[in-house]
Amino acid sequence: MEQLSGVQGRDLMRELRSTLLLFHSFDPYILLNASLKILAVSSNLIPLFFHRNHKTRLEGSPLKKLRCPNLEKLVRSFNRSGEVQLDSTVLHTWKGRDKRLIDVRLSKVEVGSESGLTLCSLRDVTDRIRQEERLWQTNEELTILYEMSQVEVRSLQHEDILQNVLARFSELTNLGKGFFVRNPLHALAGPEQINYNLVDREAKVLGELISNRRLPRRFFRDESTRYQTGGERLLFFRSMADLGFTEVLSIPVFLKHAVFGVLAFLISSPRFVRISTNNRFFNLIGQQVGLALEKAMLFSELESSFKEIARKNRQFREELALAQKMQRGILSLDFPRKPGIHFAVKYVPSYHLSGDFYDIFEISKDRVGVLIADVCGHGINAALITSFLKASVQDMGQNHDQPNQLLDSLNHKLHALLNNYMFVSAFYLIVDLQERKLYFSNAGHPYPLRIHRGSKSVDELKADGTLLSVMDDSEYSAQSCSIESGDRILLYTDGMFDMKNKHGEFISMDYVRSFSLRHAALGGHDFIELLISRMFQFANHKRFEDDINLIVIDFD
Repeated sequence: MEQLSGVQGRDLMRELRSTLLLFHSFDPYILLNASLKILAVSSNLIPLFFHRNHKTRLEGSPLKKLRCPNLEKLVRSFNRSGEVQLDSTVLHTWKGRDKRLIDVRLSKVEVGSESGLTLCSLRDVTDRIRQEERLWQTNEELTILYEMSQVEVRSLQHEDILQNVLARFSELTNLGKGFFVRNPLHALAGPEQINYNLVDREAKVLGELISNRRLPRRFFRDESTRYQTGGERLLFFRSMADLGFTEVLSIPVFLKHAVFGVLAFLISSPRFVRISTNNRFFNLIGQQVGLALEKAMLFSELESSFKEIARKNRQFREELALAQKMQRGILSLDFPRKPGIHFAVKYVPSYHLSGDFYDIFEISKDRVGVLIADVCGHGINAALITSFLKASVQDMGQNHDQPNQLLDSLNHKLHALLNNYMFVSAFYLIVDLQERKLYFSNAGHPYPLRIHRGSKSVDELKADGTLLSVMDDSEYSAQSCSIESGDRILLYTDGMFDMKNKHGEFISMDYVRSFSLRHAALGGHDFIELLISRMFQFANHKRFEDDINLIVIDFD
C-alpha cells in the first residue's frame, strides 16, 4: 500500500479484514486523511473514473483531483457526522460520455498512530441498476399489455373500440390527453378522428389541423416515436407547443398489414408519465389494437352475412311455402263421382316438397284413370317433375285407350327432358265400370294389393316394366283382371316400407296384407288413417324418411 509504511499497511489490512461485514474484499477503495488527501488507492479503482492508469497521480493528491465533487461532498458530510455509513449511497459520475452509477460505502479506520482516516469502498452498479430498471420497465409493459387485452369491447364499432383503448391506455400510463386519426391513405373505412379528454380549444385546433391535412407524415410510419414539440418547424408541433404540450407520443395501429391510423398522446409534463419510450412495446400495443379492430370487422362482416342469410332464408321459406301450396293444388282432390266406386287418398310428404304424385281423372263416362308415381329424390327438382306429370297425364289419358300406351308416351317425354338425370316409377290403372274390369301397366312401381273382402284373401296386381326415363325404347305391357263386388285396391309408394322401428326393422308386406284383411270392414278413409297411425307407432312416432302416398279404391 503506497504512501504508508509496511507496518501501517499490514495494520490497515488487518483492520479491513475485521470489517468484512461492511466491505467486500475486492471492491475498489480510496483511503483519505482528515484533510481529504488521498493516501492510497486500489488498482481496480482507476477504471471506474479513467481510461488510463492514473494511480500514481492520485496518491498524495487531494480528493478533488478525482473530479468527482459529489464524492467529496459525501465524505465531508460523513466526517461531520462521525457515524459508520451502513446504507448504500449511489454516486453519479461520468466516464467519457457514459454516465456511471457508483455504490459508495464509508467507514472510519485507525492505523497505528494515524487516526481520522476514511475508507471509501466503491462499486460500479451501473449494469445492475440498469438491468433492474429494464426488468421493472418490462414488468410495467407486460402489465399494460395484459390490462389492454382485458379491455372489454361491448360493441363491434371501431369508434367504440378506439375510444376504450384511448381511455384505458391513458389511465395506465398517466397520459392524460390523446386522439386517434385515421391514415388517409388506408383503403379501409373507419372513424376519421376520435378525441379523448381534450378541452374545446384543444379539440378545435386539432380538428382544424386534421381537416387541413396538417398532420406530419411521420405519424403514419411503422414505428412509434416521441417527438419534442419545441424544436419542430411543422405547424402541427408548433400548434401543440402553443397549447402547452412539450412532447407527442404516436402509436401506429396496424390493420391488414398497414398503418390504419395513429393513437397520439399529448404530453405536457414528461416526468409524470409512467412509461419510457420503447418502440417495440408501443408497436405491440398498435398491433394488439389492430387485432381487436380486425376481429370486430370480421364479426361485423359475419353479422351482416348472417342477416343476409336470414333474409334469404325467410325469402326461401316463403317461396317454398308457395311452391308447397302450388304442389298440393295440382293433386286431385275432386275425384270423379261414379256409381259403384269410391276413392280415398292420404298424402304425407316427408319434406316441404315431395316427389310423390297421384292423379285420378275421368277418361269417359264409364272409365276412370288412376296414376300413382314416385320421382326419385325430394325437393324442388322432384316437385318440378310432378308438375310436368300433372300437365301431361290427363291429356295423354284421353288419347290412349290402353295403360301401356300412356306409360310409353310418358317415358319418351321424360327421357328427353331428364336425360337419365332422374327416374320415375309409376303405376297406371284404368277402371272400366261397364266391363267391370281393371286394365293396368307398371313402370318399376310396387305392386298394388287387391283385397277380396268376400273371400278374405289378398293378391297383387302384377305387371312389370322399367322405370320411366331410363331408356327411350322401353316397352310396357298391359294386364287386366275382373272386378268383384266388395273388392278393394290399395295403391301406395315405397315410402311405406322405409319405416323402421327402434330395432332397425322395416314394415313387411306380410304385415300390410294381414292388416288389410283384419280391417277390411272399415271405410276407405278410416282404413288409411288407421294404417298411417300404426306406421307412426311402429316408427316410434318419428318423422317419415320418405314420402308416403296411399290410394284406396272400393267397389260396391
